[in-house]
Amino acid sequence: MQHRLFSLLLSLTVTATGLSGCNSHWTEFRSHTSWSVDGVELNEEREIEFELDQIAGQDLSLELSLGSTIVRAGEFNRARLTVREYSPGDARIELRNGKLLLKTESGKPAVFAAADITISSPLNSLEVHSGSGAIEVGGIRIKQKLDLSTGMGSLDLHGDVEAGQVRLSSGSGEIQVHGLVCEELNASTGMGALTVRDCKSKASELESGMGDVELFDSDLGDLAVNTGMGSIELRQVRTSSKSLETGMGKIKDN
Repeated sequence: MQHRLFSLLLSLTVTATGLSGCNSHWTEFRSHTSWSVDGVELNEEREIEFELDQIAGQDLSLELSLGSTIVRAGEFNRARLTVREYSPGDARIELRNGKLLLKTESGKPAVFAAADITISSPLNSLEVHSGSGAIEVGGIRIKQKLDLSTGMGSLDLHGDVEAGQVRLSSGSGEIQVHGLVCEELNASTGMGALTVRDCKSKASELESGMGDVELFDSDLGDLAVNTGMGSIELRQVRTSSKSLETGMGKIKDN
């Protein structure tokens, strides 16, 4: 698929075993930014609100080529999606085999431009993958795996998140983790700072190709930290074992 300047192609997938009930609320608004996909101008934009009635305890997975994603604690299980389409009302969302899909009456393309999801009860697992875009997760409980990755953009995990295995990866962008409790933490960024604060993990592997790694007030179990270029700083960090390596930079362990 060919893209021009200002073009955007997004795909959003939600996997929720047993998910069957969804209601939508449509709020339309225009945008003056010109986007095109396959030569088709997508000048209409609207927000769609989806109620995810049976997602509790299930697996949730999102995949976006471009665009920001927020997943946070809330009173309801609900997805709010921004959609770009060819003409007003052309696109509709379908839930098929556990996936949220965009279909159009005209047969022309439509895209997701952003996602904001609230979760009111624990999930079994959560995966969010974006080719380019920030990802923010706050205040939710994950029984098993939490996996967040973006090719370009920041990752922000905050607000007393609980999970089993946690994997955070950014090709280029800072990673911030605050208030996480988990079994295993694996966080890496190709270029950007990595900060961990007030966290607890039995095993932690942290890596930055180019950027500082700062760890504060945390219990990180078996700890391994590596940065190709940047400083490493630990303040009031408790570990079972630790390995601290930097190709170019200072190491401070207080």
